[in-house]
Amino acid sequence: MSTWEKPPSVSQSGRWVWRVLYLACVAAFFVAFSRFHQPEQGFTRLISVGDRVAPATVPALRATPHYVHEDSFGYDGTYYAQIALHPLLQEPSLDVALDNPHYRARRVLVPWLAWVAGAGEPWWVLQAYAVMNAVCWFGFAWLLLAWFPANGWQNFLRWAGFLFSAGVCLSVRHALLDAPALLLTALAVRAVECGWSRRGVVWLALAALTKETSVLSTAVLLDAWPQRLRQWGNVAWRSLWVVAPLALWMLYVSHRFGPVGDAGDGNFTWPLAGLVGKGVELMRGALANGLRPPEVLGLAALLGTLVQFLFLVLWWQPRAAWWRAAVPFAVLLMFVSQPVWEGFPGAYPRVLLPLALAFNVLVPRGVRWLPLLLAGNLGVPLGLSQLAPPPGEFFRVETAAVRVVRGDGWYPAEAGEGRTWRWTASTGTLGVENPGERAVTLRIRGEARGMGDGHLVLRVGGAEHWRGELGVKRGRFVTSVLTVDAGARVTWEFAATSPPRSPGMGDVRELSLALYDLVIEPATPAGGGP
Repeated sequence: MSTWEKPPSVSQSGRWVWRVLYLACVAAFFVAFSRFHQPEQGFTRLISVGDRVAPATVPALRATPHYVHEDSFGYDGTYYAQIALHPLLQEPSLDVALDNPHYRARRVLVPWLAWVAGAGEPWWVLQAYAVMNAVCWFGFAWLLLAWFPANGWQNFLRWAGFLFSAGVCLSVRHALLDAPALLLTALAVRAVECGWSRRGVVWLALAALTKETSVLSTAVLLDAWPQRLRQWGNVAWRSLWVVAPLALWMLYVSHRFGPVGDAGDGNFTWPLAGLVGKGVELMRGALANGLRPPEVLGLAALLGTLVQFLFLVLWWQPRAAWWRAAVPFAVLLMFVSQPVWEGFPGAYPRVLLPLALAFNVLVPRGVRWLPLLLAGNLGVPLGLSQLAPPPGEFFRVETAAVRVVRGDGWYPAEAGEGRTWRWTASTGTLGVENPGERAVTLRIRGEARGMGDGHLVLRVGGAEHWRGELGVKRGRFVTSVLTVDAGARVTWEFAATSPPRSPGMGDVRELSLALYDLVIEPATPAGGGP
């Protein structure tokens, strides 16, 4: 069954069932996205500013409350958020704040939109930039109804398969430009399908200002292979209008930052070398570490992308607008180099995102095509993992009498099975302040595990206050009473007597102690050890 054949009739009650299911997916995304919000920092966790680059960011970002990821270089959204704060690029510190000024600054449309939406106020600009991908997600949810109306399981699998694909969810999770660029491209494709080629040119020009690789989809403007010189002239004229705004902006960028240094040419290599390298990387990880979630999710997503690539390359459909828009990205897949593939999960699902949408549109309808459809959407589990709520802090305070802040020595928080924990290599600290006029008595309860048998030791002010047994299996503990005098500030130090070691399985950290879900509460009669 072709893409545009009339679908089987569906009863009115059946349509309502599918509409409710579509709306349930939208609601689920809304709930998942809302969990990234924090009272004081808003949605800035999504921008992925790392503590290793935070000191070099522009002053406007440093002066605005935002989330900083621990022990991290952050991700690309850090650079585009800074451009959003200074979209005219006149801030001198951008020269060092951007890792590659020419490469980052040419992708200016989303930063400009964030600046306008935030009325130039840094706090609101950052919030607008952080949520832009979520706005695009809802835009996709509506626009995709043109290709996947809510009338059956075939369309639902395609609609949900794209919305929760690895590429879309990675773009949302790290506030990137891939989903916004593809949304504009999708509007261009829809315009061409409806016979509005001029509107298609406008949408593609905006997509190119969002991410320059969108110009690859200019082939969608070709209704058929030009046979006459005049037809070639029309194609060239349309293509000129697509690239002209980007070209003018790039001239401005070059004027601002000087001659182009690294234009991103290092992202290309010999045909399929990057794809093969990624497959080898994942297989080596699986052999060394076993089938852990990163390896399973990574292999599934890579296989899904490979299926999309092979489908578009082997099944030529030049009359289909989505095939013309996406097949240049299949060519791009063959030449992008290791920086696009390396790491977990890698940038390739979002860089090659047009393949995912075109695949879901173009795979024929029918039960016999279901295995192919599912195989091409194997990246969905990876996408869903990106929308998992971020881990919170590993302790909570159940009294307003003291203020507790995490101190030094901890690795980033981890979460799983309903628990949150942190590891330390030697000693991890918590700072406690009692601003009141009376002494406060507290106790700590939670769970702990070590890398060997020994003891969990709690020191206060450098002196040992309490110790309990510690083993390689997680065990409960309750400390003795801790007193914090009125107006005092103290440091609690947690350490293990067993020496640190690496857990293996690809984890190179040196670990000695993990504390799970600590509860700091008013003291009652003290408990014992783990």
